[in-house]
Amino acid sequence: MPYLGGVSAGWNESPTAMPESESSTLKPVRHSDKPIWLDAKGLQFFAFDTDGSVLAATYGNPTKVYDCVLPSGKCARLEDLPTKNGDPIFIGSDM
Repeated sequence: MPYLGGVSAGWNESPTAMPESESSTLKPVRHSDKPIWLDAKGLQFFAFDTDGSVLAATYGNPTKVYDCVLPSGKCARLEDLPTKNGDPIFIGSDM
């Protein structure tokens, strides 16, 4: 399961894609912290941006890229990103 800066991407314990009907929730590693809920569907890749927002993307070609504001979790669609293998590359982020 992907792990990012104290948060694990917990939409699904299996490596299969998340159902399109579900929103993404990043589960905290520490039980005392609250989960981060993102209102976009089908997200599978996550990175924290320098402004504190969450960059998120779907799997596939083209990949749909979102910028999600915290703490509200509201996501704005940025663009479609063509990829060679379906995995997005967030510049400056080692996912």
